[in-house]
Amino acid sequence: MKALEVLIALLGAAVFFVGFIALVAVVDGWALMLLWNWFLVPLGLPPITGVPAAVGIGLVAGLLASSYRPSKDKSISELLTFLFVRPLVILLFGYVVHRFFM
Repeated sequence: MKALEVLIALLGAAVFFVGFIALVAVVDGWALMLLWNWFLVPLGLPPITGVPAAVGIGLVAGLLASSYRPSKDKSISELLTFLFVRPLVILLFGYVVHRFFM
């Protein structure tokens, strides 16, 4: 019985975490869309017409602009997470946005 409760708690935390990340991505995409349309469309760039496209642009920009700064207190697992897991998570989220919302 105790193991089932732990499993349910972990599953609930995972669902909350994924939902929170999705909410943050949508808010970031919405802000990017508004700022792009306010400031870059008058300069001649095409408008962003939806939040999913803005989320995708934000994901690409975040992937290109990210950098890893090693320090003495960071472990090899943090480096591997940054180099391999982070891009794969971004790619997975981008696929979901592309597949289901565009």
